[in-house]
Parts: sequence; C-alpha cells; structure tokens
Amino acid sequence: MSDRDTDAFEDGSDDISSINLSLYELRELPTSDMAATELKLALDNAQLTNRDLLLQAHKLQAEVILLKAKKSKSVGRLVGEDRKIGWAGAASCIMVAPWILTSTLQAPRPPTSLDLNDPSTRFASSYSRNAATLAEVYNLLDPSLIPAFENVDRRLSFIQIFTKKMNAQRQQAVQRVKECGPRLLNLEPSLWTSQDGARRRKADPRILALLSPVYSDEMYASYPNFPTLLFQRGSDGQANKSKPFRNDAFPKFLAVILFGPSVINEARGSHKPSPRSNASQWGVTSVTPGAIALVAVIFYFWLSPDAELYENGILVGQGGCGVSWGVRFDLYKKAILRLPKPDQDALFNWFNAEVFGTQANQAPVINFEDDLSGEDVIDPLDQMLAGLNVTPDIDNEEHEVELLSPPTPLEMLPEPLRFTPTALCDLFFIASNFNLIV
Repeated sequence: MSDRDTDAFEDGSDDISSINLSLYELRELPTSDMAATELKLALDNAQLTNRDLLLQAHKLQAEVILLKAKKSKSVGRLVGEDRKIGWAGAASCIMVAPWILTSTLQAPRPPTSLDLNDPSTRFASSYSRNAATLAEVYNLLDPSLIPAFENVDRRLSFIQIFTKKMNAQRQQAVQRVKECGPRLLNLEPSLWTSQDGARRRKADPRILALLSPVYSDEMYASYPNFPTLLFQRGSDGQANKSKPFRNDAFPKFLAVILFGPSVINEARGSHKPSPRSNASQWGVTSVTPGAIALVAVIFYFWLSPDAELYENGILVGQGGCGVSWGVRFDLYKKAILRLPKPDQDALFNWFNAEVFGTQANQAPVINFEDDLSGEDVIDPLDQMLAGLNVTPDIDNEEHEVELLSPPTPLEMLPEPLRFTPTALCDLFFIASNFNLIV
C-alpha cells in the first residue's frame, strides 16, 4: 500500500469515528421548553442529517474495506531481489525443466572439469543429468543473483522462492493449454468441458490420430513415446518423420506462455513483448531444448486422461494413462539435443522465427558434439534418429533405468565409474554435495 493509500485509510477511519459521534449526539431529544413547531423542525432536520451521515458512513466504510483488501493483496508480493528470484524460477520451469529437485538446487556449482558436452556423460546417470540441469539454471540466472544463490544464509529462502514460482508457472502453463489447446489443434472445447468429454476424447478420431504411433514397434501402445502429435504433418495427414517436434501448435503455444493469450490472434513472429510479459521479465529472446520438450509434454498430457501434470504421472488404475511425464520430458530433451547439427539448427531457426520473428539460432545451453559413438541410448530414440538417417553406435551395456524417485547418494554415482581425472573430480563433487568430506 502506498503512503497515499495509507493516509486515505487513516483519514477514512477518523471520519467514521466522527460520524458515529455525530449520530450519538443526534439521539439526544430536544429540551421540553421548545415550542411544538420548533420541535417538529428540529426532528425533521435531525432525521435528514442522520440519513446523510449514515450514507456518508457507509460510503467511507466501503472505501476502507477496499483499502484493506488492497493492503492484503500487496502483502506477500515479491519485490526487489526476491522478485528476480521468482522470475528465475518461473523461467527455469519453461526454459530448463518443469521439475527441478531441491537437492539439485542445493548442490554446489558443477565444476568446469565435469564434461557436460559429452552425451554419455550427461545422460549416464541421474547425477550427471541433475548436474547438467543445475548448469543450465546458472546460465539462466541474472548474474546479480548468483551471489545470493551461493550464499549459505540466503540459499534456503532463495530455493523456496525459486521452487514456488517454478511450480506455479507449471500450473499456469497447464491452464493455458486448456484454454488455447482446442483452437490450436482445431478440436472442440466440449471434449474437455462437457460431462461426457472424457469418454468422447477416447473415441475422437482426431485425437486418436494425434496419439497414433509413428514407429512400428509401438503400434500397440496407447501412449507411444513418439506419437504423430510430435511431428509436422503433410497434406495427407501423415507424420513427416524428418520433422520431429514441428507441430505448428507448439511455437504458437510457447508464444502464449511468453507473451500472453492475446498473441494467439497475431501473425507469426509479430509478437512484441510488453514490459509485464514473461519474455521481458525473464529476458528470453530465443528458444531452448527444454522449452521445446516442455511444450511437447504439455500437449501430450492435455490429450491424455490425466487430470494433473505430475512428474511420475498417474497410474491407469487411478484414472491416468500410466505415463511418467518426467521421464517423457527427459526423453524429448535428449532427442532434441542428439539431433544432427543441421536438423537441430533447422528446428531452432523454425521455432525462433515462429515465436520471435528471428532466424537467430539459440544453441542449447549444454550442447552436444556430433560424434555419437559409444553412447548408451533408449530404443525409441534410436528409431527416431534412424528416421533422420542417423545410425549411432550402441555399446553392449544395459540401457539406463530412469529413476522415478529422488536418487540416493549411491545412485548419484556416475555409471560406469572409471578412475580418471574427470571421475576423481566427480567423486569430489559428490562428496562435498553430501557432506562426506570432514
């Protein structure tokens, strides 16, 4: 509440007290020695004055209530550095990952000796994946916030504000797709708003077509890893396997998140951010792998029976589709980062042109080299890459088992652990993270 509002609040309270005193004084009867005419006149005047004072009192009371509400609304609003921390949390949700563990944010800054440009390092374990995520958060932070983020006394409140805004932004993104999704995918809103919407969605041919698998080994999967939804569709309605993550609705929806719902009526790339838009507050001028993967996951979730977007999903027996959205997000982000350089550049240029009206390519925060040899990969991802004429070498080690719960310190160890200079740096990083060094 401003000083002006505070003065008005105090003045209003004083006026009400004065009016109540006047009303009390008016209740005193006239003296007995007054003439009948004077008594009647005095009574009439008293009644008029009483009515005017009551009206004025009601008006002032209403103004005081509004001022109290305004004061209450301003309480808890982030200001100064806390506001920037909140923006960083919201931006990280969209541009880095929709779920970031508190333990990841509490970890020390990843050392430069930890090679995050090697795909086998980044996705080798939950430890390396979390370290890469933290590195992306650091790259997104306003430099003025880094001292507060690394300050022991400030870090707890920093992470609390960051996480709260991250979760709120994820919920807002889900709400946005519920509002804009039908129009962007040319679907009837009644499929979600009517009482029998859930039943109708399961049989709607347009939704079934969007969820149909692109690769043959997933032909019997109700919710395949790579459905038609993710790909650009030709005039025949078939998915173009060479254009992954190119659904025309994806960049439009990202623009809605960054610039507001009004951009849904604007031409491609013509969005001009207002000072209050997310794009302006976050300082975002180009897309990231995390942003593209998030949009894909949110649209997929929206077409599923899940009522809420949970990292571990909702079991089929509990009314969900059984998809772990956190694992699906990691898969899509990995797929984007492992695209051949020409395809990756084309994807970023297309997104940036659609959202920002520029062809400037935003390199991934943690980029990968084109050499994919020796990487342990996920089978559906290999098939997607095979559709792009990429044949990565696969070693004989078992495929990674995605973790659906916070990893233990043992699970955080790089797999396999080799005693090289880099591995020793990893061990020091883990030990300091879990206070194992005394």
